[in-house]
Amino acid sequence: SVSVSLQELSEEIEDYTQRFNTEDQLEWNLVLQEVAAFVEADPVMVVNDNNVVVVNSNRLQEGCVPPLEQGMVVGQLVLADALIIGNCNNQ
Repeated sequence: SVSVSLQELSEEIEDYTQRFNTEDQLEWNLVLQEVAAFVEADPVMVVNDNNVVVVNSNRLQEGCVPPLEQGMVVGQLVLADALIIGNCNNQ
């Protein structure tokens, strides 16, 4: 689940900064905060012309997940396999 992946990322950052004694821990913590904020973000709610609330979400919904690539097994993916893309110009 996403919360487990977020916890894994937090643990990896902690391990990385302790192992390599880096000075960029603040930057990694900022990345972690941005990912957490993205995960917790509410979908956009729009009221259309008929005063009906429409919820728009770009997240994958159950039943519309892309198929696994050949040779992949369900449950084998880890956070390291994910590509995280930001929405700021300077990322």
